[in-house]
Amino acid sequence: MTANTAQKTWTCPACGEEIEAGCDLCPKCEQPLCPACGVALDEDASVCPACGAEFELLCPECGKPVGEEDTVCPHCGVKFTFICPGCGVELSIGEEKCAACGQCVCPHCGAAMGEEELACDACGYRFVFECPDCGAEVPAEADTCPKCGLIFEDEAAADEK
Repeated sequence: MTANTAQKTWTCPACGEEIEAGCDLCPKCEQPLCPACGVALDEDASVCPACGAEFELLCPECGKPVGEEDTVCPHCGVKFTFICPGCGVELSIGEEKCAACGQCVCPHCGAAMGEEELACDACGYRFVFECPDCGAEVPAEADTCPKCGLIFEDEAAADEK
C-alpha cells in the first residue's frame, strides 16, 4: 500500500474509520499503523513491511525508546514480559488472559486476577473502558457514559432479549 503523503485523511485498514493521515494508532480500534503510509502493523514492528519506514520502539510505561530485544525498560524498569501464575508460560505486557491455560492476568504486572475483577490487587492497575458512542474514558463499574449519557446495557440482559 502506498499512501499519498498529501492526503489529509486515511482509512484505517482494520476497521474502516476515517483518520488523520500520519496517525500511528487508529483512535477507534487501536490498530497500530505506519505513520508514513498508513498500513496496519504488528504491535512490536520496528520496520514497515510496505514502505520500509523504520520506527523506534517506545516503552508503554514511560514512552522512552527501548531496544527490540529488551525485556525490561532501561529507563523505568517496567518488565515487558511476565510468567503466567497459572502455568508458567511467558506472557507479554498487555495480555489479559493466558492462551495456554486461560488464567486471567493483570495486563500491567501479570498477577493472577479473577474474570470479573476491575482492579489488580498486586499493582493497583484499574481497568478503564471507552464509550462506544463518544470514545470517552468510562470507569469499568459505570452504568452510563459520564460524557454523552449513553446507558450501558448489561451483556447478560442483552443476551436474554
